[in-house]
Amino acid sequence: MKIPFVKPKWQTPQWEAQNWAALNPEAARVWKNVQALHAMREEVAADAVRKLGIVGVTMGQADSITNQITELRSKMVPIGAEISAVEVLLRAAAASPQFKKAESEWAPMVAAAKAADECEEKLRLDRQVAEGALSQARAEAEKRATANVDRDPLVIAANKKLEALTAA
Repeated sequence: MKIPFVKPKWQTPQWEAQNWAALNPEAARVWKNVQALHAMREEVAADAVRKLGIVGVTMGQADSITNQITELRSKMVPIGAEISAVEVLLRAAAASPQFKKAESEWAPMVAAAKAADECEEKLRLDRQVAEGALSQARAEAEKRATANVDRDPLVIAANKKLEALTAA
């Protein structure tokens, strides 16, 4: 009879992703850096568009296409070079065997770890909300209990007994 394989409780998606990264550090670094390059491409492109909105002809010069071209060359060519460099790096890295290995093996683990983290965070927040509701319910119950304490039959009987003893 075969014993079925059961994952230990400590072998979480986060642990699996960290373990894979520890065993394949170069591939993990390449994959992370490609993700950073994707984000960088978006930032550089947004920066280029933002700068296009503020590039104008220098004061005192005629507002002509020739003067505008000069301004654009001086201010926008460095950003264009940066965008081109990011694109070249992305193409080179995406074609590398380390990235392909990480994309096929590690990316699903990272996604599973992220999903598990989000699930744990939601459970933690739900628990905090429930604990807050319980605390409020206890405070309200305590207020109701102290408001009705003088109407309790045991308190009334003890109070009568005390009045009888003090009157004597």
